[in-house]
Amino acid sequence: WQVEYELPKTSAGRWGAREYLAFSNLAKVSFTQDKNGNTVSPPAELLVAGAFSRGTEIDVFLRSPSGRWSHDPIPPQSFLPKGAQIRPFAVHTDMVTGVQMIYAGSGDVIFSGKYDAQAQTIEWNAYPDWVGPTPGKNNIQSHGGRITSLTECAGKLYAAGSDIYERQDGQRPNWKSIFSLPRGESGGNLRSFSGLTCAPGSSGQPALFSSFQGASADVVRIDLSSNGAKGAVELNVPEFLSRVLNTEATTAIVAYNDITVYPSADSACPSLLMGFSVHTPNEPVTFATTKKYPGAGFLVRSCKGEYTVEWVYDPAIKPVPALVAVRAIALSPFSQDPRGTIYAGGFDAGNALAPGVHNTAWLYKGVPRR
Repeated sequence: WQVEYELPKTSAGRWGAREYLAFSNLAKVSFTQDKNGNTVSPPAELLVAGAFSRGTEIDVFLRSPSGRWSHDPIPPQSFLPKGAQIRPFAVHTDMVTGVQMIYAGSGDVIFSGKYDAQAQTIEWNAYPDWVGPTPGKNNIQSHGGRITSLTECAGKLYAAGSDIYERQDGQRPNWKSIFSLPRGESGGNLRSFSGLTCAPGSSGQPALFSSFQGASADVVRIDLSSNGAKGAVELNVPEFLSRVLNTEATTAIVAYNDITVYPSADSACPSLLMGFSVHTPNEPVTFATTKKYPGAGFLVRSCKGEYTVEWVYDPAIKPVPALVAVRAIALSPFSQDPRGTIYAGGFDAGNALAPGVHNTAWLYKGVPRR
């Protein structure tokens, strides 16, 4: 490992604290078209990242195809307060106009921009592509309205926030809600939908999968067809984990960032992997003061809709550390790894006021049982 880029060490506030605290995401995007509609060949591949910030800008940092890093903020928006951050990015070509743009999600807002091939940066549009009912800071105070995920499925672009939204392409694009949960179930002012992913549904046709955290914690599936979208709760996660763990699971966070599509012997029938953390207040041992289960697990959904749980641990490490949460799962890109190897990373301090909370992030690799 080596340092690739470090956020600027600028100061904000009377105590001189750093303006930039951390990257909020890191995504690879690819452009085949520039801002003028010209073909880009070979495609321009960029790394784009949002940031946790104490500043006043809507920050985006990017690595250009030439390898140069730059600060490419989105134009100021009056309805987004200080510290707003970008969580997801996606590139989508409008099915009606043929225009290719990058989209970036924040607190109930979706921004858009085009690729400037000469400068190798994003030329952000002056006004968002979509403004939801509760635009605001991209955290708990946004009342579940933050856009956490963007994904393409069957040629259309979708977003996860308080609802699942579909972009209506055209000269006057708009976004419409295609799935939501009843108000009582969506209460709690927590994460709402996240981890939005396109994969074959139970019928083999394209479907969207997403996790949800509000008054409940669920995995939902939205089947897509020419007749429209039809969604349903596929798994009540606390009920399921209560049976698996043989103790009451009161709530859970599922798919913190992404749902990983995991190939199987049948390429048309992949599995889905979803990391989680879970509260088990009646367990004799939980992590610090959080009541979180100390083990780190992930859900495995077969393409037939059956769920099991796998656990991340190394039996050679004694005593077993409290890993708490799987926050990210990635398929191995390395040819020397056994087929099917995944890398899993995580931890969730959960605002615990206790020793041993810091410097506890972890990364494991292994091969799930088949």
